[in-house]
Amino acid sequence: PSATFRQDHDVHPVRMVPRPPLRTPFVDPTFGSTITRITDPSMSEEDASSRPLGLRHEYARYPALNADNTKVAVSVMGGAHRGSFEVREVTTGKLLTRIAPAGDPEISWHPTDANRFFYRFANEVRVFSLTTGQSATLMSFPQYQYISTRDEGRPSDDWRYYAFIGYRDSAFSSADLVVADLVDKRIL
Repeated sequence: PSATFRQDHDVHPVRMVPRPPLRTPFVDPTFGSTITRITDPSMSEEDASSRPLGLRHEYARYPALNADNTKVAVSVMGGAHRGSFEVREVTTGKLLTRIAPAGDPEISWHPTDANRFFYRFANEVRVFSLTTGQSATLMSFPQYQYISTRDEGRPSDDWRYYAFIGYRDSAFSSADLVVADLVDKRIL
């Protein structure tokens, strides 16, 4: 069956509803869509200095779900592992891996391989394999102390090209706009 979508430009007030139970589908009263909450602060460990605030998708530009929609990449807010990123099973919430990056990793799932994701680590582009549990450096940029897209980029869909800002110093005062060919391992 085909889905029906609203096509108007009207303002639709969002009604206040209590937080639904974890992994229990509910119907959104405003649009009639079925939604299932898959994360909860209780999924994170607490520590003496920080209570868990939740797990969230980092940013809309990055795909939250992997190629077969079975895994999700989330940012850890508060708690013992605050600042790290986790990969969890969508249906059970089971923790599959956790990475503690040097800065924002800008995680992007592989477009067809449901067990690999691309991320940044300081001045490197890395790929993590959930199959092996290992990370491999795809390409490093020693001429830069840090690389980033400032949350506005990701690799090309085929993972061949990656455009980023390369910072030459820790003060972020000297930067280049860089396009790298990750297959041929060269800066274009």
